[in-house]
Amino acid sequence: MPGATKPEAVALRRFDVTGLRQHFMYATDVYRSWVLLAPVTGRFAYTLRPSGPGRAANGERTHSSGECISGELILCPPNTTMDRELLEPSRFWFAEFDLVDPELEPWWPAGKISVSDRRRLRANFRILDDSRELRNARRRHVQTHVLVDVLVLIGWEHQPSARPADSAAVRGAAHLEELVPRRNASIQTVADALSMSPTQFTRRFRKAYGVPPVRYLTELRLARAQRLLLDTDRSVASIADDCGYSSPFYFSRVFRQVTGHTPTSYRESRRV
Repeated sequence: MPGATKPEAVALRRFDVTGLRQHFMYATDVYRSWVLLAPVTGRFAYTLRPSGPGRAANGERTHSSGECISGELILCPPNTTMDRELLEPSRFWFAEFDLVDPELEPWWPAGKISVSDRRRLRANFRILDDSRELRNARRRHVQTHVLVDVLVLIGWEHQPSARPADSAAVRGAAHLEELVPRRNASIQTVADALSMSPTQFTRRFRKAYGVPPVRYLTELRLARAQRLLLDTDRSVASIADDCGYSSPFYFSRVFRQVTGHTPTSYRESRRV
C-alpha cells in the first residue's frame, strides 16, 4: 500500500521550490511521469486531461478540474495534460518523479488531494525551502525523502479504509472554514449547527480528519495568515484580526508555536 513507500521506490526527476510568481511559465504541459504540484501560498485553477495510453490511478480515463489552495496538492498521473492558471500570486513546489515499483501505481489517487495533517505538510515545506541551501547530492537526497514523506501522507489518508466518510464531520469542516475570520468562534457553535454535543462532534470529527476541530481551525487560520504575510504588505495586527485573533500578541505566540517563526521573521525569510 502507499503507506509502505520507501525512498528507493521513488526516482526523482525534477524538483523546484518557487518564489512568488504572477503566472505559470507554461499554461499547459504534458507529463510522462508522475507530477506533484502544491501551492505554499495563493491558489490556482487546473484541469487534468488524460492524453496518452496511461490511465489515472483509479484505472479510469476521466477529466478533473477545479481550484487548488494551500493545504491541497495536485497529483497528476503519467500521460496527462495539465492546464493551469494562477488566480492570485502564488508560491508552490513542483516534483516530477517515477514510481520504481509498478505495483504501487494502482494505489495512488489522482487529481486534487486534501491533506488533513497540515502541520506535517507545512513542516515538509519548511524543509524544502531550507534544502535549497544544500549542495547538489545532499539536496537531492533531502528532497527525495520529503517527497516520499508527502506520498506516504497521501497514501495513508486516502487508502480506502483509512477514514470512513462522515457527512456530519464534512459539514463541520465547512462550518469551521466559515469561522476562520470570526473572533470568539467556538466548537459549541458548530456542534449546535449539527444538532450534537461538542463532545460528540469532536469525537466524530477527529475520527474523520485525524485531528480535533480546534486544531483544524487553528491550522486553517494559520494557513490564511501565511498567505497574507507573503502576498500582502498588511501589518501583523491587521492579519491577526482577519484570521480571527483579537490580540496580535496571542496570534504571534500561536504562529510561532506552530511554525517555529514569528509572523515577521516568517515574512522576511520567505519573500523573494
